Amino acid sequence: MKTISNNDVHRPWREPSISEQVLVDGEDPNDEFKTNIEKKLRHSEFRLKQAQAIAHIGSWELDLTTGIAEWSEEACRIYGLDPANHLHTYEEWLSFVQS
Repeated sequence: MKTISNNDVHRPWREPSISEQVLVDGEDPNDEFKTNIEKKLRHSEFRLKQAQAIAHIGSWELDLTTGIAEWSEEACRIYGLDPANHLHTYEEWLSFVQS
């Protein structure tokens, strides 16, 4: 922590956190941070899709309250479904594994 002097009064001084920074020219100081995080997230999602396609392994996430699962593009391809329609019920999945 730094100390500044103003008329012989010493006050501690620190850099303001991102949430404390004042908007300058209407720009949010978090924009660059958010953009960077979003870019990294998109790249990570791309790499996951790429790895699933190479390994021919899909994934899904089931919402137990609704019974609806969100399938990855590769999971849809494995079961011969349109990857654009990636929401399916648990019963649909059971129909594939029980036949």
